[in-house]
Amino acid sequence: MIIACLHTADSNVAVFEAAARELGLAAGVLRHAVRPDLLEAAERAGGLTTI
Repeated sequence: MIIACLHTADSNVAVFEAAARELGLAAGVLRHAVRPDLLEAAERAGGLTTI
C-alpha cells in the first residue's frame, strides 16, 4: 500500500512521517509531493480561512 500526501509546506512531511511511525506504518508507505505554489495561489485568490 502506498499513501500519497500533497503538502503546501515542506515542514508537513516530517509531521506526517512521525504520525505514520506512531501508527506503525512501514517505512516508505507515504509518498510526499510538496507544492508551495498552491498555497501561494490560494493566498493571492483570497481563498484562505481563519480556521
